[in-house]
Amino acid sequence: GGSSRRHFSLLVGTNTALRASLIYAFVNTLPSKKMSSSNYQTPESKKEEFRRYLERSGGLDALTSVLVMLYEEGPDRPGESTEYLRKNIGVYSDKGGTNSNNAAAQSSETDKLRKENKELKNTVKELNKTIETLRSNLKHSREEARKARSSGQG
Repeated sequence: GGSSRRHFSLLVGTNTALRASLIYAFVNTLPSKKMSSSNYQTPESKKEEFRRYLERSGGLDALTSVLVMLYEEGPDRPGESTEYLRKNIGVYSDKGGTNSNNAAAQSSETDKLRKENKELKNTVKELNKTIETLRSNLKHSREEARKARSSGQG
């Protein structure tokens, strides 16, 4: 959660730096059309206008939020980052927060997964105890068998 976000911020500087990098990388991939005499906007001013639009409309906040979510997946990141982005970009509204339509479903799913995770951790603990008991019993049985063989030979 918070420590991952701090680590991510340290990695990229700040979310502002990430946002600026995203804008720069994306806007600079836009084609530069030659201006006609009726078009007085330079390609750079069109790109700047588009950059402001992305900031104003919340597109950059949504992208940044989804990229942070992807980063926080840690070693469990999916193999296809683009698929992850496609699935999760709809979770964020133009303000960078969760959509009310998706928020309840996402919260419910998160609670369900947390409960399942807790249950699975308890199951793992129980299975580890069983393994230790079986190992101990096996060790004890081997010792008893060794004693029986050595007393039978003597």
